[in-house]
Amino acid sequence: MKTSIPSHSSDPFPQFIMKTKLLAPLAGFILLAGNLLGQVPQLLNYQGRVAVGTVNFEGSGQFRFALVNAAGTTSYWSNDGTSVAGSQPTAAVPLTVTKGLYSVLLGDTTLTNMTAIPNSVFNNPDVRLRVWFDDGPHGPQLLTPDQRIAAVGYAMMADNVKDGAITSAQIAAGAVGTPQLANFAITGDKLRLGYEAGTLADGALVAAAGTFTFTRTFAYPFTVPPALNLLTPGWTPGPVTAAGFSATIAAQAPLTLDSTGYVGQHCSVAVVDGNPAISYFDATNGNLKFVRAYNAAGTAWDLPVTVDTGGTGIAGQYTSLAVVNGLPAISYYDATNGNLKYVHANNPDGAFWAPPVTVDTGGTGTVGRFTSLAVVDGMPAISYFDDTNADLKYVRATDGIGGTWGAPITLDSTGSVGFCTSLEVVNGKPAISYYDQTNGDLKYVSATDASGTVWGTPMTFDSTGDVGEYNALAVVNGFPAISYYDTTNGDLKFIAISEPELRWQASDGSIAPLTAATVTAGAIGSEQLAINAVQSGNIATGAIGSNQLDPAIGLWTKNGSDISYLAGRVGIGTASPGEGLEIGQSQNLLMRAAADDAGDIIFTTSALVQKGRVFTNPAAGVNKLHLSSSDNNPDLTIDEAGRVGIGTSSPTTALEVTGTAKATAFSGAFSGDGSGLTHIPASAVVTAPPGMVLIPAGDFTMGDSLDGMGDATPITVTLSAFYMAVNEVTLSQWQAVYLWATSHGYTFTNAGLGKSANHPVHTVNWHDVVKWCNARSEMEGLTPCYGILIMPMYYIYKTGEYDTVIFNVTANGYRLPTEAEWEKAARGGLVGQRFPWGDTITQNLANYNGNTSYTYDLGPNGYNSIGYVAPSPYTTPVGTFAPNGYGLNDMAGNVREWCWDCYAPYEGGTDPRGPITGSYRVIRGGLWSGNAGYCRVAYRDYRSPSVLDFGIGFRMARSSVP
Repeated sequence: MKTSIPSHSSDPFPQFIMKTKLLAPLAGFILLAGNLLGQVPQLLNYQGRVAVGTVNFEGSGQFRFALVNAAGTTSYWSNDGTSVAGSQPTAAVPLTVTKGLYSVLLGDTTLTNMTAIPNSVFNNPDVRLRVWFDDGPHGPQLLTPDQRIAAVGYAMMADNVKDGAITSAQIAAGAVGTPQLANFAITGDKLRLGYEAGTLADGALVAAAGTFTFTRTFAYPFTVPPALNLLTPGWTPGPVTAAGFSATIAAQAPLTLDSTGYVGQHCSVAVVDGNPAISYFDATNGNLKFVRAYNAAGTAWDLPVTVDTGGTGIAGQYTSLAVVNGLPAISYYDATNGNLKYVHANNPDGAFWAPPVTVDTGGTGTVGRFTSLAVVDGMPAISYFDDTNADLKYVRATDGIGGTWGAPITLDSTGSVGFCTSLEVVNGKPAISYYDQTNGDLKYVSATDASGTVWGTPMTFDSTGDVGEYNALAVVNGFPAISYYDTTNGDLKFIAISEPELRWQASDGSIAPLTAATVTAGAIGSEQLAINAVQSGNIATGAIGSNQLDPAIGLWTKNGSDISYLAGRVGIGTASPGEGLEIGQSQNLLMRAAADDAGDIIFTTSALVQKGRVFTNPAAGVNKLHLSSSDNNPDLTIDEAGRVGIGTSSPTTALEVTGTAKATAFSGAFSGDGSGLTHIPASAVVTAPPGMVLIPAGDFTMGDSLDGMGDATPITVTLSAFYMAVNEVTLSQWQAVYLWATSHGYTFTNAGLGKSANHPVHTVNWHDVVKWCNARSEMEGLTPCYGILIMPMYYIYKTGEYDTVIFNVTANGYRLPTEAEWEKAARGGLVGQRFPWGDTITQNLANYNGNTSYTYDLGPNGYNSIGYVAPSPYTTPVGTFAPNGYGLNDMAGNVREWCWDCYAPYEGGTDPRGPITGSYRVIRGGLWSGNAGYCRVAYRDYRSPSVLDFGIGFRMARSSVP
């Protein structure tokens, strides 16, 4: 299974990866005289690869198999016979997986929980194999997509044919050739002695004129030349004689991937989404480029993609390509500005790229040559050369995709060091090999922690002459190893470094104890102790006292200033408590009962209440909670019946106020029947326009870090109040305004489509949508929000498609929401959640295409059955699903929605509206054909404002103060 999200997304969600190959038995259709019966093979040899995240699985895995129809709704067979309508079988087949690879004979009843495959399965025209995999910690996961197999034709089986029945008289000359024989179909025991007894003579493998000639001579003579089947692809056999045969293979010709100018310097190669890919420098244009093969062998390649044009300068030297959390990423040098830069793709195959990030500007100097990119403790990290100071540097991102970066760390500044860096993770910690130009040495340095926050002392591994340039670091057999160039002798060199851990035991085999005499002060710190390494059972009573603990570690310090005990009194933040419990130094008091504890917190004192105390009134058996701020008369009382009194200790109604109640500077809306509310100014009660709700003003966090989206890094945004439409614009609403508009000077590129009147309109581009908003505003006597400036005149936007549209923020008409307004409205008042209602999604909550391989998608799989009614698109009527906390429908799923903003990194601040111009406009929200990843409230995407899509519609907004 390979999970993915659409183009332009930075949220890859890799879970399990499956690559499979289904090997069907030899199938031939042969008619012979006699009682031969047509048979369908009942065993299918299935081979596959499975990885968890990006790591090949190793060990014993639990697999479940089913043969289903194309839609996945009918089960023809399953490994234990329990699958119904494509559902998961109950029992699993245990299989051994080696480096991600496994194989199984489907239908082999000798395997645990495996049933035979009936012949009737292959009577169906389209049969697909469905697989579930369980690695243990994650439980059974459905691998997608289902693999199609062909119905197998009839074959002549060995048990149908008598010995000697087929002779040369039954087979015409040339009827059986290599295409009719599977590899290894004829084994050595079927051939005359000597066919397989040949030896390889010295010099038999010879390179000549672009070919390699292989000659094999047989030791025994034979009367008939042997049949020959070369198993290795690419070899062509020569003449076959009694003495042997020869074979040739053509030399692999280099492929030209880019010839547009002077290209190819500073290249770096990596495997990206299963295929080879290269980052490189275009010296003619000063650009950073990327190209990827579209097959695993690298024999066919896509067109190159320009990742960074460098503006008017030069960018793209010293590239280093790596896969960062499922997406290709590149570190490189910006020669124009002397900066270190980093960029990542928005999809796994590198077709679309996010804007580059400047990682280190070097202040007023130059940094960023000799970059090396690697994933360190789950986040991208870069080693590089600081040209200004001639130092070796290291920097690591603060998020999994490289959207933000920490401060660079200088690792070596002794002379001119840091050329030719190579960054690798060695034994769980980052390490770097590099060239010391001052001394002509090969050097190596490694961190002492997993993230590279603290580093050890650099080590010199080779200083014999001028050595160390063009080095490459890798982990070989568990230890770091370096290949490098010896400039003095013009040689290629290699060195492997062994770093075994030092372990020791007592002579009797037990772990030797540590004594105070053998351990110096400070020798044992947190780095030397694993989590839970020291248990209470390993410490004798009294072995550790206050003298052995730092005061910050001792949570209870008698007669200290943190927690103190004195003559039956306890002090928190004070060394001299005067009461039973006294809190000093402005500490807070939190009393929390267990979640299942229904008991009360009761104060039982009959003394008079003093200023600022909380007390109860035990008189007449009535428990009351009183709060007093200035004297013994309670200011706030809550009695056991739940009645609240303000200014009175004996409330007789749910709320009783003694004195005057006053509302000042009130804003917002009241809910309820309004009984008992008086003296409220009319301006305090807000009425939203029909079909809209008020989204309150205030701050909220835009974006999130839940799924590693590089372009949705959380940021605080302050918004003014605004109105948002409860529903997406329907086809009937669109058509009503469209008819009015086309008779009042408006023109549209597209007439709009929709499944029916109460379904959302779709196939409308951004330009038509904003003109439609203007038309509705004019219909209702409101001021249109959008215009165009054709100097020196400003016009209401009614016709054509203009790159620059002006947003009149003071207008009171209908408009598109800004991206920030859309996300706040979608969250419905919730904080830090994936969806408008919480952290998981089901098809009872939204119209989307289910895929339970996402951990937060509770399914079911496939299109939502509520809207899955032909013809496509499978939208649902607006308002089919429950609204979010603000009363808005379909903020996840159904159709995606146009926003006002040009696509760009988040701005933050107050009422952000994005840049004035840009090539793309933002779209938000999920859609009926998209997976759950689209439905996340923080998920961002964009399209050209002229694009049409049956999955994109819109909803309206208005400013709250006309």
